[in-house]
Formats: sequence, structure tokens, C-alpha cells
Amino acid sequence: FQLFSRLFPRYMPLDPVFYGRNKLGSQYAAPGWIKDMNLLISPGVGPDISFDLELMASGIHTVLIDKQMPPNPCQLPSCCQYIPKFLGTLAQSAHSPESFVSLGSLLLHYSGKSFERKVLQMDIEGAEWPILLCDSSALAQFEIIIIELHGISSLFAYSMNATVYSGLSFLLDKFSPFFARINDVNGYATVHGYKIPELLELTLVNKSIDIEDAFDEAPFILETDDLGISDSIQKLLGAIPV
Repeated sequence: FQLFSRLFPRYMPLDPVFYGRNKLGSQYAAPGWIKDMNLLISPGVGPDISFDLELMASGIHTVLIDKQMPPNPCQLPSCCQYIPKFLGTLAQSAHSPESFVSLGSLLLHYSGKSFERKVLQMDIEGAEWPILLCDSSALAQFEIIIIELHGISSLFAYSMNATVYSGLSFLLDKFSPFFARINDVNGYATVHGYKIPELLELTLVNKSIDIEDAFDEAPFILETDDLGISDSIQKLLGAIPV
């Protein structure tokens, strides 16, 4: 519970800046300086890539990665590259290079001053955990990470606890939570009376970046959802110091 509570920032922007068209699943909160980034790596292409297109419109070089759902090439400007593979760990990409590409290999390719400031937007339906666990050195090179975490309740399940705990611990050691939102589409699990969401949308900023000026000194309040998960989490955060 202590680790879970640290996923939620103590304060959040009163008027967060959202990018993307739809409320859930393709619209994400980010600090305003995201448009100063040089490189966006975006694994997990869905039917709505309005978030990516909005950043491409700012001239950010974008790498879309997905083996199963290629984007419409007519939508893509010249600053975009599409890789028809899954994002995987270094071990997966070494074993099956025709199917997987790793963050480490991408960052080697996109090195240098012109790609110095990087953002990762990752929604890969639960495959994020091995990457969080195995590719920490690559992840630490990003200034901003926007991620959908799936199966959060596994943190409280013995069989998956070590993997999820280690992945979350890395994130919170290297990044500060900037914004958190419950996505109730996958429901929740009840743990000691609290509703733990199965899907959590997070925006995190590298701790090397000073983000104090981005926050107003206002109490942290989650957006409400139809299943009452946010209310339950709000009570939990009141019971456990963040």
C-alpha cells in the first residue's frame, strides 16, 4: 500500500494541459514543456493517435511502434517513423529481432543533440512490466514518461508481486508523478476494503528536472469515475501519507 500510494502525486496541476482528442485512452496530461521535446517514442498504436499527431504538429520526431495495428500512412507527416514490431526487452529483441525492438536499440539509433530531450508514451496492454523490470537504464534517459499501467492489483497478488513491485519501485526512484488518472474500463480489485484500479494512467517527470513550479499548492484530488474507484483511492491516500 505504501508503494501504491506513491504513484499519486502530492499535488497535481489545477488546470492540467491535455494532449489528444478523447478523454480516456488517447488523451494524456503532460507538462506544457512537452512541446520542447525532440523525440517521442510511442509503442502501442491504437485506432486514435491524436496525441501523437498533436506532438508531431509541433515538429517532434516521432517513432510509432506496433506489429498488430499499423497507423494510416496518410495521417503521418515526414517527422514520423513507423516500426512494425512489438516493443520488447533487450533479450526479446535479441532472440526475435523480426518481431521485437528494444528501447535501448532505439535510443542508440536516435542519439545526439538533435534527439536529446525525449518523451515515452507507452500503452502496450500489460507488456510494460518486463520492460520496466529489465530496461531501467534506457527508461532513465527519458525526460517524461506517459504510461498506462495494466493489472495494478497484481502488486497485491503473490504470484506477480515481485515483478510489479520492482517495476514500480524503479519508476518512483527515477521519476516524480506529475499526473494520475483512474481509467475504469478494466474495473478494479478490492484489497482490504479499498478499490484498486486495474488500469492507471500516469504522467511522470524525470527527477533530474525541477518541476516544483508546475504545481499549485492545492490538495490532490483524483478525477471521479463511474465505479467509485477514485473515491476509494482518495480515502486510501488520506490514510497513508504519500
